[in-house]
Amino acid sequence: MKSYCDKLLQLIMINDSKFFKLPDYLRDKLREPFGTVIKSDDVVKEQLNGRDIIAVGDSTILKLIDLGFNCSMVVFDFKTMRKELDEKSKEMLNNKFKNQFVFENPPGMLNKSLIKFLINQFHDKKTISNYEPIVIRIIGEEDLVALPIMVLMQEHQLLCYGQPNEGIVVVIPTKEIKNTCLNYLKKFDNVDL
Repeated sequence: MKSYCDKLLQLIMINDSKFFKLPDYLRDKLREPFGTVIKSDDVVKEQLNGRDIIAVGDSTILKLIDLGFNCSMVVFDFKTMRKELDEKSKEMLNNKFKNQFVFENPPGMLNKSLIKFLINQFHDKKTISNYEPIVIRIIGEEDLVALPIMVLMQEHQLLCYGQPNEGIVVVIPTKEIKNTCLNYLKKFDNVDL
């Protein structure tokens, strides 16, 4: 049986295009949360305490830092709800996460080089949390990066991302979530810019 790393690698190698593009008909579907939306800081602390956390999105990362959590992987783009972060927040992220891997990822797209990088990070290490955090800074938009992460993350990990005006979504990596995300990615168009 193929691992999820192998399945995702096979998907991105189908052709030599550089990006996946989100088809318009999936936009509304992908706005629905993939996990539990948590609104209360106390519940966030309770749910995440002692867990290996992967965080996508500037507001989510800043909230988790504020609550005292360390993440094994973070993905940010210096924006929140499509608006540029304030300088203080940018400085906080840059000071906390010095060793950054930078990828261009246009809105509505997924850079296949970024997906390959994620595959290598999850495949090469049984647990990424034993190392310095993996820090991915996106030039463009990071929203869709959660999809390949949900395919690749391991049983002991949780993914946190923001649900606009609602709270933090906490995703547990079940087979159902992994297969759903992989199937969505199969529907993306292969494009070059």
